[in-house]
Amino acid sequence: MDWKVTNWAYATGGGGWRKARIWLHRLAVDLKHGLRPPEAQFPAVEPHTPTFPGPPIEPPPAVPPETPHPVAPEQPAAAVSILDNRPFVNLTERCVELFNELDTATADFEEGRRELAAHVMDRLLDALTACGVDPIDQNGVFDRALHQPIRRPSGLVPGDPAWSARIISPGFKLDRRVLRRARAEVERADAAAEPPVPEGNHD
Repeated sequence: MDWKVTNWAYATGGGGWRKARIWLHRLAVDLKHGLRPPEAQFPAVEPHTPTFPGPPIEPPPAVPPETPHPVAPEQPAAAVSILDNRPFVNLTERCVELFNELDTATADFEEGRRELAAHVMDRLLDALTACGVDPIDQNGVFDRALHQPIRRPSGLVPGDPAWSARIISPGFKLDRRVLRRARAEVERADAAAEPPVPEGNHD
């Protein structure tokens, strides 16, 4: 018996909504248990393959991967010198000029002004050293590039180890640039090494 015809007849034969609800319940039970209408009522649909006129379309050729361009090695960064900082160099030069002016004029100052000038020079020395300026304050062999002799003795040869420099007032050097030569007493090293002769023992 055709279940579809029977159920539709039952649902529409009378009884109104009550019969329709009973029919829907039975239909749900049939579907739950796998009862399906005959396959003839639902003809299979053949898949449709679209056709296009002309030759078949060839797939695009494979594109080879791009060869990465060689990357040039990074060049080492150029060394940065403190001398390239012009504002800092200018400020340093002004401080050294003030130090030199005070050092030159101190001998003519009275006692109170001399003490004040010495205090300012000490503060300038501390400030310049803290900013990376190297003081020239070590005794050693006389070097014209680093030392300014207060009195130039006869026969002085710069760089000769026979001549030594004793620092009186420091100089300043910023990197490879000498901003101020140190004021120094220059004397022969062998003469400085000789002990003084006591008075009364002169031969």
